[in-house]
Amino acid sequence: MAIVMTAEDSIGAPKGVVRVVHRCEDAMVNQRLDLSACFLASFPDAIFMLMRNTQLESLDLSQNVIRKIPSKVPRKFTGISSLNLASNRLFNLPDEISELENLTHLDLSGNDFTSIPWCLYRMTQLRFLNLSNNHIVDVDITGLKRLDCEIHLENNPLTTECCAQLARETLPKVSYTPMKQEQ
Repeated sequence: MAIVMTAEDSIGAPKGVVRVVHRCEDAMVNQRLDLSACFLASFPDAIFMLMRNTQLESLDLSQNVIRKIPSKVPRKFTGISSLNLASNRLFNLPDEISELENLTHLDLSGNDFTSIPWCLYRMTQLRFLNLSNNHIVDVDITGLKRLDCEIHLENNPLTTECCAQLARETLPKVSYTPMKQEQ
């Protein structure tokens, strides 16, 4: 299915809409939907219609202002192996994210998470998880141990106790920024 947007069509359409349509067309060919920096405040329902016959390998929604990922996203794009949600305003994820069996690369950096969403602890197939530059203060060490992946927690306000626990456990694939001792 080809989407053809003529110059006449694009005259009245905002730049962001035209950008999204063109990127959907590209994804129909290369199975990589890149909607980064498209000024999205939410995931457009029209994308589900446009991409209904396309099996995506990756989805990039980074550098937008999205606050919530609808549960329909992981339900419709079940085959993705890479999901980039960096630099949005997310503070939670739908539980359905954990059903993405092929997902090995997940970037949630630069969002508003205060804790690691519980659904992520069930994603043992992950190989890379970036949660840096959020507002995470504490983590479930037992949950982290279940994940056999590279985990980035740098630049989060982890409590002194949490950092001490992480240091005691010596989890080699977990990187974090230790709290500076107050003088």
